[in-house]
Amino acid sequence: MKQWKSYIILILFIAAITSCRKGAAVASEEIFYGKWATNYGDTIRFFSSGTNNSITYKDYFTSPKLEKTQAYTYQNNRLGIKNWLLGPADDYKFFETFKWIQEGQIFDVQSLEWHPFRSSTTVYYRFTKIQ
Repeated sequence: MKQWKSYIILILFIAAITSCRKGAAVASEEIFYGKWATNYGDTIRFFSSGTNNSITYKDYFTSPKLEKTQAYTYQNNRLGIKNWLLGPADDYKFFETFKWIQEGQIFDVQSLEWHPFRSSTTVYYRFTKIQ
């Protein structure tokens, strides 16, 4: 009887440890859903479009008046956008400099990654959730 109690306590202890999620990284694209203001004067929107997660932004590379919608993903704490600017149609461009400032509310990306035609490697764009 004493041995069974020890096994039960051990099993409960293991279950408690494995169920803890201290500091677990957010792995869902839904954390981006909503409107985000940028420090370069644009507003972008992340949303669900049926089976895809999508982002709408102004395409400053071809025309700042045109809005473009692309699929996006969030993997290994990196934001990736499908067919970003002039990339291959089926590839995601993952932003190596993506960094949460306040998870789910504010993030930064190096301007050269977001707008490859920029010449500065020291400028970062900040995205702040507004809705």
